[in-house]
Amino acid sequence: MPVDLDPSQLPSGMFGYSRPAVKRLLSRADERIKQLINDNHQLRMQLEAREKQLEEAPKTLAKIQAEPQAYSGKADKTDPARGRLHELRKEIERLEREKDRYLDDLRTMMERHLMDLTEDYERIEPVKTNPKGY
Repeated sequence: MPVDLDPSQLPSGMFGYSRPAVKRLLSRADERIKQLINDNHQLRMQLEAREKQLEEAPKTLAKIQAEPQAYSGKADKTDPARGRLHELRKEIERLEREKDRYLDDLRTMMERHLMDLTEDYERIEPVKTNPKGY
């Protein structure tokens, strides 16, 4: 749990936690959540860009595969298109592995932050009020 969100450091008084301290804690939590949402948005944009690259890779691959046949009807092993085809296949595999790692990291980060926020919420005790209103 982030140290700056530790509710155990809240000063308490006769009627529960200090309201200004609770407000400051909630404000810090709010800022942290906004930061996480922004980080999540940025990571999703990166993921979308990578997914777009993955979507375009088969089209490029098909184009390269079709080119040797268009020029000679057959391609031998020294054909540069075959080398490029091999490189593209490796790149597709690498991008797929990178995407999987990214999704795993994103999932782990979001679960960790959710646990931290849940722990923070559970540690904050409700403010006790006097039933007479003072």
